[in-house]
Amino acid sequence: MTELLKKEELVAAIAEETNLTKADVARVISSLESNVTAAIIAGKQVKLPGFLAFDGKVSAARTMRNPSTGEPIDVAEKKVVKIRPLTAFAEAVKAG
Repeated sequence: MTELLKKEELVAAIAEETNLTKADVARVISSLESNVTAAIIAGKQVKLPGFLAFDGKVSAARTMRNPSTGEPIDVAEKKVVKIRPLTAFAEAVKAG
């Protein structure tokens, strides 16, 4: 199982690397979360060059089948978030 890096650990690592306080780093991360969320809700795409792209999409309504019974099920349209790694990040992870 993959080990989980908790938000507090990430904040501490960034604070140490940047010589910022943990409180400052925590505020920046919270601001990033709220601004990315607001942008996606507003229909915008967010790109952090060399890292990640966030995009909101609408998953179309469709009919699926219940795998147990084979009975058709109508699934309503819904908003979903797509997050994809950009090239530099993907290549760094691949090189590992």
